[in-house]
Amino acid sequence: MALGRTAVGIDGLHVAVTGAAGGIGAATVAALVAAGARVSAGDLAADAAGAVATSAAADGPGAAAGLPLDVTDTASYRAFLSAAHDRFGPLDVAPDPEQGLGQPAQHGGPPCCCCCCCC
Repeated sequence: MALGRTAVGIDGLHVAVTGAAGGIGAATVAALVAAGARVSAGDLAADAAGAVATSAAADGPGAAAGLPLDVTDTASYRAFLSAAHDRFGPLDVAPDPEQGLGQPAQHGGPPCCCCCCCC
């Protein structure tokens, strides 16, 4: 099912996406922008997240900005939230750092980014 503005009701919302430089994160950024959201796309690979955001925003109707984010570092997460707010105003949807952001993943792999794709 494709995301649609009326079906999901996200048109105009400001959404933060972690792991935005590729894979599920990049697809999420594209789908949200296509549905009219304003997306703060965070990733450790900030240049790649910026390219994803630029590509998604070119297709519109929403907007996106790539921002640096290390989900294992609380200070980086706070800086990401501040930059996101500066760019698009208050966030409507964001990962909750108290729910595992930067914590070791249950599968013993790299720290969890709260994208719910691997833990």
